[in-house]
Amino acid sequence: MVKKYKTWVEVSRKNTQYNVSNIKKNISDNVFLMSVIKSNAYGAGLKEFVKITNDIVDWYGVNSLDEANVVNKISNKPILILGYLTNDDLKEAVKKGYSLLLSDYLIVARLSKISTLSDKIKIHIKIDVGLHRFGLFPDQVLDFIKNISLLPNVNFEGLCTHYSRLMDNNGKDIYYKQLNIFKKVLNIFKENNIFPKIKHTASSMSAILYKETHFDMIREHVGKRGEQMVKNQMEIQEKITVRNENGKLVPKFTPAELEDAIYMKQKTGNLNKKGDTYKDLLARSSKELVTFVEKDVNNFFEQQ
Repeated sequence: MVKKYKTWVEVSRKNTQYNVSNIKKNISDNVFLMSVIKSNAYGAGLKEFVKITNDIVDWYGVNSLDEANVVNKISNKPILILGYLTNDDLKEAVKKGYSLLLSDYLIVARLSKISTLSDKIKIHIKIDVGLHRFGLFPDQVLDFIKNISLLPNVNFEGLCTHYSRLMDNNGKDIYYKQLNIFKKVLNIFKENNIFPKIKHTASSMSAILYKETHFDMIREHVGKRGEQMVKNQMEIQEKITVRNENGKLVPKFTPAELEDAIYMKQKTGNLNKKGDTYKDLLARSSKELVTFVEKDVNNFFEQQ
């Protein structure tokens, strides 16, 4: 007997490829495109997403060793593990040649002992410019780099950051304050003859809005979710639809997408090419979600 579901998710292969390809077209040829596919590609399906985007993207970003191993079986693209790894996982990750996001000197020192010239640790270091989620503060980075440079078999492959906010309550750009912190760190590195191979700061929204955040690589995720991006900046097609047992569409705006909508509204006053405003989006959302927005998200900027 075939099990019947009251609701299900339909993922558009065509629209997914269109979205990722469109992002790729909007960056320079010398800029890598990393597709961040954490947590089962944000629910879109890890294996499925990799299979249909492997010919488009340059890198994949995952959350765990398990995800990296899944991707590695179906793709030969470089993989950056962004999440926490246990000691056993770290050893396997180094052996398999994955790049790691690390900021703990003791972990790097321990890994350098088990690495070889042919299996160097490839590390990316994250600078905390205001998000306060993970990473080293700017005044800690130089000493960290100098210390790990003394260790054998360590490849300082990348330097990155993640912007906490792109604009203020009035829609004024404030991303550049964080960007300037990152640039100051790069200048300090240059003065000390330290040159990270891959610099990356831009996630989807900052990559689309601000070209100067691109550096050597951008990290996209909109290809999986299909949000309506900033009007006249880039056309993104709806990728995921949710239907009920009668085949009717179900409202599916998530809190994260509504927070993105606040940014878009602040920047342009509109949400997509149809001219839908933030108010229109709320009107189309479910009652429960509107309650959430009124309670929590309307004060989003004041909370930062």
